[in-house]
Amino acid sequence: MSVKEAEERLQSSHDARWRAHNHSNEPPEFFHYCSAQGLKGILESRLFFASDVLSLSDYSEIFHGRDMACELLKKRSSPLAEYLHDAFQRGRRLGGLGETWFGHVVCLCGSKDVLSQWRGYSGTGGFAIGLDPAKLEQRVKQSDFAILKMVYDREEQHRVLAEVIENFEEVFREFAPKSVDEFNPVILKMALILFNTFFYFKHPAFHQENEWRILKINPQEKVQFWLRGADLVPYVPLKFEPDLVKTILHGPGLTSGINDSSIRRLADTLGFAHVNVEKSDIPLR
Repeated sequence: MSVKEAEERLQSSHDARWRAHNHSNEPPEFFHYCSAQGLKGILESRLFFASDVLSLSDYSEIFHGRDMACELLKKRSSPLAEYLHDAFQRGRRLGGLGETWFGHVVCLCGSKDVLSQWRGYSGTGGFAIGLDPAKLEQRVKQSDFAILKMVYDREEQHRVLAEVIENFEEVFREFAPKSVDEFNPVILKMALILFNTFFYFKHPAFHQENEWRILKINPQEKVQFWLRGADLVPYVPLKFEPDLVKTILHGPGLTSGINDSSIRRLADTLGFAHVNVEKSDIPLR
């Protein structure tokens, strides 16, 4: 088996696993929750900001997935498992994430009207931009990015990691590298697939958010930065066409009432006349 064939086998198994997972859970619409300023900026620019995964408020989930993988690798006696385990203990113990390779995400929700999301925007009412899953899937087929459905159950997370590691060992036995030049790229591919797997994991406490993510690994777009308080957050822009947007949902909360008509005018003015404008049914006070 050549290096290319080994890499293709690894990638094919990874893609098949998560394609089945995503398709069995895909909602009729994805929602991106944001502030009034965020809504205006997204519609005007027709861009989403994909933030660096290490700048997310919940990026500790990556460490959770890594620690779980290290625990499983440590229990296996194969040379490959030992090497991967040792590799995850070096440097920042993130396999080069944030140093030699980068991940950027846009957070979505598979549910339309989520109280925990609205509470984050209760001062301004907040908004949720509803996206068409079929349009997102078209971009995925262009290899522009991946769509991830979060896994919250700890037992399922363990099961998935065990299957991934077993697949690594099976491919590696058939691959049988003859030199370091053959060994290194396949090990790097395994590390990237492991981290792609970690990106699916979330703490069970957040299961009601039904989170999905748009993920880009090593994006070609030039990195930019936005300010979050005193933090500089790296991001890459993801451009979209107006037909991606199906709904603008106006959240509950304290507003002057002017938004009832101005949201419709905003959508019409910016080329989103086809979009449904709705109001949340949640009575937030």
